[in-house]
Amino acid sequence: MARTLSDLTYSEGNITSGKCTGCGQIFTASSSVALAFHENPECRLVGAFGGHECTPTPSNPVAQR
Repeated sequence: MARTLSDLTYSEGNITSGKCTGCGQIFTASSSVALAFHENPECRLVGAFGGHECTPTPSNPVAQR
């Protein structure tokens, strides 16, 4: 599955948050997932995104009649 970070926000020229286009998960430079990676907050965010298991969100089921 092709995925990327979208809806990026920046602070002082560094990425502070982004959203996975594949599953919609939000990544922030201060998230607990990101803290497991590098010391630089932006590197933590990108590392967390790159290392996550992307599971697409299911579409809304069509109501049956």
